[in-house]
Amino acid sequence: MELQTQSVCLAVEAAPGQGRTTLATALAKRIEASGGVSLYIPAGRPCLGPEPLGLATGLEIKLGLGFAEEPNQRAARLDAFLAAMGATGPQIRQPLLDMLFTSTNAPGLSELGNALTQLAKAHPLTLLIDDADAATVQLIELLARLCAEAESGLRVILLGKNLPEATLRRLS
Repeated sequence: MELQTQSVCLAVEAAPGQGRTTLATALAKRIEASGGVSLYIPAGRPCLGPEPLGLATGLEIKLGLGFAEEPNQRAARLDAFLAAMGATGPQIRQPLLDMLFTSTNAPGLSELGNALTQLAKAHPLTLLIDDADAATVQLIELLARLCAEAESGLRVILLGKNLPEATLRRLS
């Protein structure tokens, strides 16, 4: 798999039980083996706290975090992840850190979009959105903003069943 430097949104539709999550796992492995970074976002999973996008859950999965980690452990894992990507700076770190702490105010779409765009510019980034048919309006809005920035190096792969036509048009 060759990673391209422009933003791309790809939709994969399959019925339940047809292996969408398995496909997402296989894609993530290929992306990472090719030098990219993937972030799996389970859009159909209920979110905890004030963050309705599923990004916090995806970041927790990526960092190997559970409910028991102390704040300093969460911050240390995020810092190690960002350092490995060569992505430093408060405009990336702070919105992602705020997202990991449900006791603080969740960052806005603009702040998250900027952080993910800067992250993708530092290192090719693919967002794997599983159960995209259950994605919140806020997540679709964020993805639309990200897909509109062709120079960011970000790719979005939607996996779902009966993806709404309006969503597909919004992200193309």
